[in-house]
Amino acid sequence: GMSLIGRGMTGTSVPVAHNRRVFGQEIQMLMHAFGESRYSARESLELVEDAVRRHVRQVAVMAAATTVELVPHSGEASSSAIAKNGVHVTVGALAWLLRRDWRSLKKFYEELDNAEKSSTAPSPGKPPTRKRSRPAADAVSMAMELGEFDDDQTTKDGEEYVPPSAQNRHPQDESSFFCTWRANVTLKTSMPRNFYQDFNVCRMVSFTRGENKPRSSPTGTPRISMFREWIDLGTKDSIHLSDEVLHGLGYFAWEAVGLITQTALMVKHEELIASGKGDPRAYRWTKGRHVLAALDHGIATAVLLPLTDKQLAEVRSEIEAVDCINTPGRIKWKVAKSPDNPCLMPRHIKQALKRLHRDCSSPVGFATSFTHAVLGQFYG
Repeated sequence: GMSLIGRGMTGTSVPVAHNRRVFGQEIQMLMHAFGESRYSARESLELVEDAVRRHVRQVAVMAAATTVELVPHSGEASSSAIAKNGVHVTVGALAWLLRRDWRSLKKFYEELDNAEKSSTAPSPGKPPTRKRSRPAADAVSMAMELGEFDDDQTTKDGEEYVPPSAQNRHPQDESSFFCTWRANVTLKTSMPRNFYQDFNVCRMVSFTRGENKPRSSPTGTPRISMFREWIDLGTKDSIHLSDEVLHGLGYFAWEAVGLITQTALMVKHEELIASGKGDPRAYRWTKGRHVLAALDHGIATAVLLPLTDKQLAEVRSEIEAVDCINTPGRIKWKVAKSPDNPCLMPRHIKQALKRLHRDCSSPVGFATSFTHAVLGQFYG
């Protein structure tokens, strides 16, 4: 269980209940969006769902602790109020957790904007106004005051939010954005139209927006309701989550699926090369070429692997080289399972989780994102 004491929180999330696997369809689609074959082994999906759910629950607990820390309190009166009413997690607390992960923070804002846009019907002939959530803006303002961000990297408080594609980006974010943009252009001109449309639908899937619709039913269950039940945190844990906070947590789940999937794809790629089934020229490849071969079409969604600036530059160069020789319809993107492109197996997922842990815990390891750091705590 969990307890709130004074100005901090103790305890950890309870073990994952395996009977709460309800997002298999969404996870399958997102895994495909991040580079996996269109259909994966069922056990692989279950392993990813369990890991993502545990991750989201941990993030919610951390956000609750952050909420307690950020809000002024006073001694025993505060402890009594928390014990009686619990903690109402804020969007600002989630943004605070990402204050050193600028790339994820901007994507987090985009998800909040998309959620607001999808839930608010615009007036006839007038597009919806996209403004950044006020609690998140407050958290960023506090981070700026503490020197966590450079002024030229942060939208000024009170201004209308501008999507990352139109902002000045951090150098690493610039390389990552270019890789994704260029890969998407190449993919759109080379992938069969029906495959590209399906891929586009997959990468727009959310854990909290829209409905989960069984194939045999014209109606579905709102995903945000399923998500609330799925993470299973509520009054019994003294943690209260608003719909806006759930949308924010949905972003953390999205990024966790991507990081696990792309790490597992690298594991599979290295396994194929080691077994002699990969490209015989692979021993001469740069890290960027290996990433491109492993992630394939997933680069057009996002690059979430823990890469250095140099490695991102190599990926960018490889994509430019492919784009220069591309003829529409000639590049065969691996959208289906085949002998040369098997789907991710459970061993790949398990090894990926261990690798994420090793990257974060070894003396020479590193975590390049908040999601990487949190996921890396659990699996050794």
